[in-house]
Amino acid sequence: MKILFLGGNRFFGKEVLFKLLRNNKNKIYLVNRTKKNYKKKNLIQIVIDRKKLNQIKYQLVNQKFDVVFDNIGYELKDVKMLEKILKNNVKHYIFTSSIMTYLNLSQNFEVKEGDWFRKKSKNNMNKYYRLDEIDYAKKKEKIENYLIDKSNLNYTILRIHNVIGKDDFSLKSEKLFNYNWHKYNKKYFNINDCIQFCFKDDLVKIIYKLILKKNNRKNIFNISNNKIRIKDFYEKIKSKKYRFNKKFLNNQNFPLPVNIFMNSEKIEKFLKFRFTKVSSIINRLSK
Repeated sequence: MKILFLGGNRFFGKEVLFKLLRNNKNKIYLVNRTKKNYKKKNLIQIVIDRKKLNQIKYQLVNQKFDVVFDNIGYELKDVKMLEKILKNNVKHYIFTSSIMTYLNLSQNFEVKEGDWFRKKSKNNMNKYYRLDEIDYAKKKEKIENYLIDKSNLNYTILRIHNVIGKDDFSLKSEKLFNYNWHKYNKKYFNINDCIQFCFKDDLVKIIYKLILKKNNRKNIFNISNNKIRIKDFYEKIKSKKYRFNKKFLNNQNFPLPVNIFMNSEKIEKFLKFRFTKVSSIINRLSK
């Protein structure tokens, strides 16, 4: 399988990349701004900012890819440029998006993929997200609109909830799993509020399966584990000890937006996949 992989230097993208590289039958072209010391014969590194892909389009224009995995698509013009360079030489384009593209629809309502097309706005999003995060959501929404309405790509759009797990560079996982921080900062939430997130290990398995699966139709999937009350979550973790790599910061707001929900039954049926239960996630991260 020939794969163009955009963004694979950290967190879940890196784990998907390494998982693919274990199979020598996969030939992977990795686009990133920095070169890594990945000593793999089936890996070709293209060191460039994706915004400048036009400068090296001669390396890609005549290539035929089974899959393009785009984990760093943040601007519509960059996605359009990639499509123009590759023309019709892509069998399957996988785009990582976000639950935030539902904007305020997912507030206290478990959205399904089809709900995305209902009228929505960014009103009240600043209750849960920073202004730069809202801007990010609007840009991702524009890309989704383009893929759905105007693109010729055979796409799969992944709307992913907030990803938690080890090696989380955003630090939200460490904040979430710090019980002492939770006890002294209840002003940021009500203990009867609920949280939902996407466990990194589940996400890696899903992306890997989608890359290997033959795709003949356009599709969109929500990706998230089940929701849980904050009170119940901290009751489960209070006796656990967690070993994260980075120093915990205690001067931040609650790490995840509360009462923001999505339904992920569609991807479960499509891949015959079962998301890890929250209790199991807690146990695995405490090891």
